[in-house]
Amino acid sequence: MNSLIKLIINYQKTNSNETFKEIVKSFEGLIKHKIKTIPAYYKDDIYQEMLMELFNCIKQFKINLTANIDQTLFNIEIYNCLKNNDFKNVNSKLQNKYIRLFIKKYGTKLLEKAFTCKYHQDLFVKEFCYFTNQNQFIKNLNKRFLFVYLNFLKKHQKDLNKMAVKFGIVNGQIMNNAQVEELAKIPSKEVLIAMLLGTLNAPVSALARALNAIAEKQN
Repeated sequence: MNSLIKLIINYQKTNSNETFKEIVKSFEGLIKHKIKTIPAYYKDDIYQEMLMELFNCIKQFKINLTANIDQTLFNIEIYNCLKNNDFKNVNSKLQNKYIRLFIKKYGTKLLEKAFTCKYHQDLFVKEFCYFTNQNQFIKNLNKRFLFVYLNFLKKHQKDLNKMAVKFGIVNGQIMNNAQVEELAKIPSKEVLIAMLLGTLNAPVSALARALNAIAEKQN
């Protein structure tokens, strides 16, 4: 539960390379998703920039383990009210707008135990603090990644605009640049159908006009 923020706290204390590798592994998929539209020969550069941003975010992030939860609210009356409403009113009853997000991710088991004794109250509050910190860290990191991405596009805009198609593969056949450009000039399916219908209708229209002219002369 909340393993990411616990790794971050651990790294802030120890500067362990192994811990940092675990954190990077957690964000590997996100980073690859962010850079999937970047040309292959630039991918390693922006990947390294995002790793550096991740490192800076970890170093600068301030952990706040003070939960904004009034523990006097963990009483039997409120518990029964929550149970009767399937915990849908948990945010209003415990006066915190993020608790429903917590139970949506981790279920209600830990929260329900918090109503049984002080030990479980403290445990719930602690894990909830980790949860809110983790969400805030990911939010901050996404903003930083977006900044890196936009900055990268701005920096390499001229090169990206100059990118040219070298070859293409259509139905398993390799085409050179000229063939791809010629293929791109072919009208869409809808336009081709309209052109075909226009061609087929032309002789019929001409015949109709000729027959009409003959009929007029005879009259």
